[in-house]
Amino acid sequence: MNLCVAISFMTIYGIVIALFKDLPDVEGDSKQDVRTLSVQLGPAFVFKVCLFLLVLAYGSAVLMSVLYSATTASFAVGFIHLLVIITLVVASKRVDIASSASLYDYYMLIWKAFYLEYFLLPFVF
Repeated sequence: MNLCVAISFMTIYGIVIALFKDLPDVEGDSKQDVRTLSVQLGPAFVFKVCLFLLVLAYGSAVLMSVLYSATTASFAVGFIHLLVIITLVVASKRVDIASSASLYDYYMLIWKAFYLEYFLLPFVF
């Protein structure tokens, strides 16, 4: 069960990173007629979809760590995931969608949270 959750989590995260990487360069992509999802649907919409997917992934990880394992390590991992959700949501409120620098900073925060997952993986299994 843990392996399926980890694979699903990382798949969703990969999708978010793939979608989000185009957000800081929407203006350039549009000028060059590169039809990314961000250009077609708008950066605000893609940003919200990415945030929703991240909250879904982390929320599922929190739920799984509480429901399917009663160890101290699993509760600690669940708590860390909850802190990451809060951090991502709070930081998202400060993002200026029209600013490439602001979007890039948030993109880097997503990567930092992603690297944290590699640290936490041994504690999940």
